[in-house]
Amino acid sequence: MKFLVSVCVVLVNLFGVMAVAAEGSTSHKSFASVVGAWHAQVSFDQPGPAGFVSLMTIGRDFTFTESHDPYSLNSPVGPIMRTIGLGTWVPAGKGEIVVSYETLFEGAPNNPAFNGVPLGVGTIVVKAGLVSKNQLEGRFASEVRDPNGNILSVTQGTITAERITINRQLLEQLGD
Repeated sequence: MKFLVSVCVVLVNLFGVMAVAAEGSTSHKSFASVVGAWHAQVSFDQPGPAGFVSLMTIGRDFTFTESHDPYSLNSPVGPIMRTIGLGTWVPAGKGEIVVSYETLFEGAPNNPAFNGVPLGVGTIVVKAGLVSKNQLEGRFASEVRDPNGNILSVTQGTITAERITINRQLLEQLGD
């Protein structure tokens, strides 16, 4: 459970940080090139579960949203569920941003010990940058805390993302 929560938190925050980091300025207009929707791959430094795919939105108004599969069968406490990640991002210096977001975790309906029980909140920080107009790369660190504020897990890793654009092949299939 700790690992899954950390992973979710990391993804959301990573994309927000990456977008701003590439611009090298603290003005709102300079971050516009990172605003948009992104398809990301998250990888962890620690041995264990494989990474995962995430969808993220970096908002012009400094909001951040992250989503991936809400159900995990293989957590340390059995099956769990998570919410989408919601948060904000801000410039943090030349070419960097800080993203702060939260995602909530609870026991899944088929978890006999923790069915519906709140398990924790995840928070993530990412430093990243644009490597091209449509690609972001960076590193993240995340922590997950239980409802009493105790740290359950700390995770680090990398993230790469590609901008989601109009699929021209599918558009052509629609005709005029």
